[in-house]
Amino acid sequence: MHRFGSAAILIVTFIASLQLFEAIWNRDALAELSSQPGGWLGAIGIVVCSAVVHELLHAIGWRVFARVPWSSIAVRPTWSVMGLAVRSDAPVSTRARRAVTLLPALLLGIVPMAIALATGNGLLLLWSLFFFFECFADLTALLATRR
Repeated sequence: MHRFGSAAILIVTFIASLQLFEAIWNRDALAELSSQPGGWLGAIGIVVCSAVVHELLHAIGWRVFARVPWSSIAVRPTWSVMGLAVRSDAPVSTRARRAVTLLPALLLGIVPMAIALATGNGLLLLWSLFFFFECFADLTALLATRR
């Protein structure tokens, strides 16, 4: 059930931000895809780097917000997100767990999205939406802990 909520959040965010960009800047953000530095190879490089940065942000979050020692933070392979995931089995508060879970969505998705909308950078908006999409599992976990 939480996956449907996460999907709804992502879909609404995608549609609303693209429409808002077009309303503010009188152009389609998708038109800026052709300005991707490095073309497809550059895009693949950004995807790989963003996945690494996403997990590094979780690791930093475990250390900063949850005060978990580095020795309790582990990188594990996972099939659910087809890659690696940073985890900690140390007991932490729900508030700290939520902060750790939300950190990549904020720093890689929401903040760049706001900057893109404010500056008219359509390519940044598209990448911020992709990075936000990478947070699907995180959003699902956040919705699961709302009660």
